Amino acid sequence: MPQCLTSCVLGLVIGLSSASAWSASCFLSPKGGAAMVQDGRASPVALAGPQAFDNCERVTVTKGVAVAQYLDKQGKPHSEEIAEGKGITATDLDTNAAPVRAVARGLLAMLTDPKERVTAGQKFFDKPAQVGAPFGDVYIPPEGLKVRFINLDGDAKVQIADVGTNVVVLEAAATQGMTLERARVRTGGTYSVRVLSGREKLPPGAFEVVSADVAGDIDQALKAVNADPLLDAETRAVARALVFEREGLTFNRALALRETKK
Repeated sequence: MPQCLTSCVLGLVIGLSSASAWSASCFLSPKGGAAMVQDGRASPVALAGPQAFDNCERVTVTKGVAVAQYLDKQGKPHSEEIAEGKGITATDLDTNAAPVRAVARGLLAMLTDPKERVTAGQKFFDKPAQVGAPFGDVYIPPEGLKVRFINLDGDAKVQIADVGTNVVVLEAAATQGMTLERARVRTGGTYSVRVLSGREKLPPGAFEVVSADVAGDIDQALKAVNADPLLDAETRAVARALVFEREGLTFNRALALRETKK
């Protein structure tokens, strides 16, 4: 009996692995204002903006034209126009659904969260990340990374220092935001973030700048996204978020998705 149970469980695991290898997630967005799609199981749904689907292979556009966004097996973002009555034609979809699902959750949160306030709110913040400070691994683009802070009192200041040298590389009023420049930080370096406020007591946070190799790869991926003629402002933001999520850059992903809320 134990041997049978073991073989049955093993067979179930293999079956689940095969099933997960078959399906791949993507985003679909309407082109030209409106589109209807069907994912093979439910009734057709109207697309009002980018919407994630767990299994792109079974999605069909039933009315209008849609743009599909997905990651290939090498983790590179792609887009494809899908005509009425057609489905996605890509054969090299990434079967790892995690990046698309993470971006979908972030997009939903960004669109449904109440409007952010630049002045202090009622909520008690116990992490610098909750007021907009960088955290985790962070990519800084060639033009610099614009960081803004929310829910802090007017006299709050933000100080960023190199953990290795204790040198303060940037200090500014939180209400003004700041721009992190590549030339002022070390690739692979770790930096502390201190939010200095008379009303809030926040412990220091930290972030690490990605390596030069990773930054170079992301530079190229973002250039391709910006040059993609199928993308508009909203879908371009989703594509950038997919690039960042694929690299595990949660902070950059959140910044990219904020563009959809403008």
